[in-house]
Amino acid sequence: MSVGGAYKTSAAGTVYYVNEGCAKHVFTSADVFFTYFDSWNVVQIVSAATLSSVPDAAEPFPFGPRYAAKEGALVKTPANPKVYVILNNVKRWIISPPVFDALQYSWKWIEDVTEAALDKFIEGDSISISPPRPDGTLIRYSGSKQMYMLSPDPNNAEQQVKRLIRDTKKLKQDGYRLDRTI
Repeated sequence: MSVGGAYKTSAAGTVYYVNEGCAKHVFTSADVFFTYFDSWNVVQIVSAATLSSVPDAAEPFPFGPRYAAKEGALVKTPANPKVYVILNNVKRWIISPPVFDALQYSWKWIEDVTEAALDKFIEGDSISISPPRPDGTLIRYSGSKQMYMLSPDPNNAEQQVKRLIRDTKKLKQDGYRLDRTI
């Protein structure tokens, strides 16, 4: 067995990935599998003894290098506690838990990704207290079904405007996560 491979036994359907630390992770879903590979044909059959000789990984199993983070995704790598928000194909580090909380993000929204998945994005400015929310953030008022996107004010680059979203289908097609609405 080699690092970066997908393996299973002939007797079971469970597929494993061998990480850089020579430990194995279980693919918990096809969605995770396809962030590493483009076909089930890469899965190699090994004996149960061979598979059991590789220790289980202790760290979380991140989405792989083929993962396409959508707009508004909150991501981090298992080895680094820095949390980034992805907006306009730019990763922006949220500098502290109080800033994260002030932005009203949910800690449950954070997804673990590999370094390769994170490196696909340009590094933007860190997010501190100002501006209060990054451009591209989707917001909704309590009790309202209307959704808005924060955008730069065309008349004043120092300010933001909220734009009413009239077509959420288009927004989804453009890669936004509607489940990451503040």
